Amino acid sequence: VKAESTKDLLLIFSDHITVKFKKKNDIYKTVVGRWCTVCREDKDLVKRGGVQKAFLKGSNSSCCQHLQKHWEIYQKRCKDAKIKVYHWAIP
Repeated sequence: VKAESTKDLLLIFSDHITVKFKKKNDIYKTVVGRWCTVCREDKDLVKRGGVQKAFLKGSNSSCCQHLQKHWEIYQKRCKDAKIKVYHWAIP
C-alpha cells in the first residue's frame, strides 16, 4: 500500500537512500533522504549551492511541498504515467 501511495513522488524523487556528503577537513556526514531528480539535473542550482541542495531529508509531506516548485513537470509526468496528482502537491 505504501509503495502505491508514493508512486507520484517517485516520478520526481529517488526512493529513500543513504548518502555521505563531504564537509570540512575530510569529515563526512551520512544522511538518509531522497534526491530530487529535477534539482539534481539543474546545473545552475548545483553550481550555486552544491549537489546537497538537490537532496531532501524530510518526510513525504515535505517532498510534496517541494513538488510545488516543479508543478508543471510533476503534473505532466503524472499525466503521462496515468497517476493521480496528489492534492498536497498542488501549488
